[in-house]
Amino acid sequence: MKALRILFKSLGVALVLSALVQFSTPAMAQTYIRRYAVHLTANGTTTVVSGTVYVSAVVICVSSAGASSNTFTIRNKEGTPKNLYTATNIAVGTYSPVSLRQNEAMVMTSGIDIVIATGTAPTADVFITYYK
Repeated sequence: MKALRILFKSLGVALVLSALVQFSTPAMAQTYIRRYAVHLTANGTTTVVSGTVYVSAVVICVSSAGASSNTFTIRNKEGTPKNLYTATNIAVGTYSPVSLRQNEAMVMTSGIDIVIATGTAPTADVFITYYK
């Protein structure tokens, strides 16, 4: 409190009020950036995060192709999942930044799963940036 009184005296009312509002906003206290990276080599479901998050960037880099029947999906964890990205027969050298609107994030309700299914799995590196 003493520091606030000194700040108040030296900088004026507007600055103090601005600082108090800025640091006491619940949304700011709860929002943070997370970066996730994984090297995938097998079929199955990889859970990135549980709980609703907002995805701002996804990049997929493939170093070994899987079977032509293979499916690669990034989706949310709702009862009926919504797919953010789906591909079949991913080729070696594929570099796929998932296109999201600039300065906006996509909501992923209940979390994020990466699912690789059917046939021989590709080898892929996946990078996801999200806000929680």
